[in-house]
Amino acid sequence: MAIDRAAVSAWIASYEAVWRSGRSEGLEALFTPGAAYGPTPSAPPLRGLAEIRAWWEAQTSPAERWRMEAEVVAVDGDRAVARLDVRYTAPAERRYQDLWLMRFAPDGRCAEFEEWYWSPEFDA
Repeated sequence: MAIDRAAVSAWIASYEAVWRSGRSEGLEALFTPGAAYGPTPSAPPLRGLAEIRAWWEAQTSPAERWRMEAEVVAVDGDRAVARLDVRYTAPAERRYQDLWLMRFAPDGRCAEFEEWYWSPEFDA
């Protein structure tokens, strides 16, 4: 399935809404049952919704406060790349600049997700 920038932007907005909730409800609408999710390029990807859900629940919190800006950089067939700037304000100030590599299934859910992130803290 070919996707377009609008579909990728809508998917990113849905991802943000689920992450912002601090819960894992809604992951089924974002990811295929057997999705591969790479939260970092240095570790093997999580496989399937159960692994993604466990990681997600350990990483998210409704107490977090942040803002996110996303730009879809490229779309080619079922693949997309987006650049993100995420700035946390609570419980601690942090900034991440990300590249997301995504492959979408015909139903619009993500089948492969890989996040490459950098933080100014890394250079401190």
